[in-house]
Amino acid sequence: MRTKHIVFFVLIVAVVLMFTGCDALFQNTFQKLNLAQPSAAALAEQAASSDPVVAQKAQATIIEQKLKENGAAAIVNTIDVGKLTSLSSSSDTSTIVNAVIPPSLQDDHTALAAAIDGLAGMTGDVDALAQKIADAGTAYVDAGSALQTALIVKVVKELDAVDPNKTTGEAVAEYITALKKDPNAKPTTYFNVPDLSTLETDKSLKTLLTAVNGKPTTLEDYFNSFVGS
Repeated sequence: MRTKHIVFFVLIVAVVLMFTGCDALFQNTFQKLNLAQPSAAALAEQAASSDPVVAQKAQATIIEQKLKENGAAAIVNTIDVGKLTSLSSSSDTSTIVNAVIPPSLQDDHTALAAAIDGLAGMTGDVDALAQKIADAGTAYVDAGSALQTALIVKVVKELDAVDPNKTTGEAVAEYITALKKDPNAKPTTYFNVPDLSTLETDKSLKTLLTAVNGKPTTLEDYFNSFVGS
């Protein structure tokens, strides 16, 4: 039970990354078309376009850029899916952490904190993409990738530091550092157990689940479709 919320986070990541393994969550539309990367201002303008295709693709690119800028891409793109899918609630905490966070970030407290805080700060970005999809009634971007990103962002957002003077990223980084010294270090010393039930009623996740499955789908049914339980 001491690692219940950490394990749940890992399982979510494991399931959503089954789509693409260790591939990037978003394939940059502009790069695929061999076009120059638009500026932040241009992307913002395109994201506000009345053309849903333009707006959605621009918003997806904004998300991709932020993942790279805050270092979070290093986490989502290097997760060992094979290791994750073999983990369970009885797995050693260090094993779980090693399967989620690359060694380069584990050894860099500042970079890890920035990556986690970066993910936590992207709620508005994934909500904006989900709203554009809802408004159009159709996803003109990879809905599966959008759902993957939204799930990870929403889960990280729910991790609050026990110390009110610490950010979520700082708390996670301190926990990782503590684990290196003591394999029995408890995550609840650094951050509160999150209420992940909020994911079931999250408007954006509902929109993206519908876009992926073509019909309203609960998060539980979505997970069960992969794990076969």
